[in-house]
Amino acid sequence: MADDLSKKVTNLKSFSSDEKDLSLKATSSLSFKKANLKKPEKAEISSLLDKGSSKDLGKKMHSLAKKLFPINRSITGEGFRKSLKLLNEEFVKSGASLNLHSIKSGQKVFDWVVPAEWSVKNAYIITPEGKKICDFKQNNLHLWGYSEAINCKMSFEELKKHLYFRKDLPEAVPYVTSYYKKTWGFCLSYNEYKKLKKGIYEIFIDSKHDEKGVLNYADLIISSDEKNLKAQNFTQENDINLKS
Repeated sequence: MADDLSKKVTNLKSFSSDEKDLSLKATSSLSFKKANLKKPEKAEISSLLDKGSSKDLGKKMHSLAKKLFPINRSITGEGFRKSLKLLNEEFVKSGASLNLHSIKSGQKVFDWVVPAEWSVKNAYIITPEGKKICDFKQNNLHLWGYSEAINCKMSFEELKKHLYFRKDLPEAVPYVTSYYKKTWGFCLSYNEYKKLKKGIYEIFIDSKHDEKGVLNYADLIISSDEKNLKAQNFTQENDINLKS
């Protein structure tokens, strides 16, 4: 799992917004009550810090990352709410909880309008040889975020317009989103792309855009006082002891 996590982090870094100008944001109106998240409250940093070593904290952070890793997460949707729930559970262990907020789809926020909430159940491509590739369930980076639903067959020449890869990172699966432009597409490594042959491909994306959704977000207020400064000094001293 650690290796898989490292690969996905590398893949996330492979995306460059300059190379792919695709955007489109969404939201869904499932309340946090349904996600079983706690109500807001203030917290002191001293209560959030484990009194163990920095190494112990690192292990706990990695354990949490492994739980978050498989979740398909966009700026809205059930995956995002589930991620907030997991993070909140960690804060609750220390006697704190996240402040939870939601904004309805279609609402204007400064110069931005909150988009529809996006959800996806499955997505893949079937090659002319009958092989399933770009399988969303194997790696959710394969599907462009906010892709529209589609179920059809097309030639390789047509499919190529909806495939994205990075020649400079031939083994990476890039991360691409299309928040504000209605389209669809898949990401794959350049090495895998080179294996594709001419013929008829089957394209399947089972996704949905909910115009009555919400955008969820959360924050945590950490009070600042003398105890917090002592807690910060504690972690700094631990770091120094580990290095010496």
